[in-house]
Amino acid sequence: MEKKDFSQALALAQAEYAAERAAAALPQADEALAQMLEHVFAACPGWAAFEGESLTGYLAFYPPRLWEDGWAAGETAVFSPLGASAFSGRDPARTAGLLWQAASAALVAQGVSRFAISRYAHEETAGRALVLSGFGIRCSDALRALDKPLEGPCGGGLTIAELPRERWSTVDGLSRELVRHLAAAPTFLRTLPGDEDEWKQQEELRVFAALQADRTVGYMALRSEGETFVSRMGCVGNLCGAYTEPAARGSGAAQALLAYVCQHAGTPYLGVDCETLNPTALHFWGKYFVPYTYTYAQSIPGVKKNV
Repeated sequence: MEKKDFSQALALAQAEYAAERAAAALPQADEALAQMLEHVFAACPGWAAFEGESLTGYLAFYPPRLWEDGWAAGETAVFSPLGASAFSGRDPARTAGLLWQAASAALVAQGVSRFAISRYAHEETAGRALVLSGFGIRCSDALRALDKPLEGPCGGGLTIAELPRERWSTVDGLSRELVRHLAAAPTFLRTLPGDEDEWKQQEELRVFAALQADRTVGYMALRSEGETFVSRMGCVGNLCGAYTEPAARGSGAAQALLAYVCQHAGTPYLGVDCETLNPTALHFWGKYFVPYTYTYAQSIPGVKKNV
């Protein structure tokens, strides 16, 4: 993939975004998409496919690095963010498969053993090609327009409030339970020891809590920064942590919290990313949000770690 390919790549990226926007009601993102792709071309190794002189696909990854925690803890991994790939032409599935073949051959030779590719959720042709190439889906980004309130009953007997920073410590126990929950089956998402409270250092963070009498039974955290070029736009607020204690589940506490956050987010859209491996999270967020990405991941066994 070379700089001369940028204009054709941007046209492919815009076409894929337009298709997903029609399916998932995403915001206008021409400038954000172009800026993201400019960064990809400047900083990311990538591969391009052509039919004659026409670009029919590209696939780029951030440079390899040793992952300390999360989905690739202890392994050298690469990630292709949303928009850093596009597949078209007469046979998009074959284009996707051949680009993955070229990219994986080069990157495995550099010691990369873990791969993740973020793709649009409603683009099924290339997604199926990635699954047939050995990938599985492990997480998703989803969006909700906040022009309408949540429907249905919310938890009764609860007080929902945004917490001032001096009271954030009241959700410490719940946030650590979330870390333990994600580290257990079936997600197995590991966090480095001592990083359990790192989320509170994020900029522009807001914390909301559900209280039953004087006891905090659930929380949700909101920030402006997100995982995709869509979620990083100013019109989107992003949930970055949510947990309800087991005794309060089924009472409507989580729904009441979400309804309150939607009402007070201050943005036209609210986004969330969740581990699709977690059936509880997938069920809850799927009731209120529309997925617009899936992240496909694959581990290559027996790779010599030389990066």
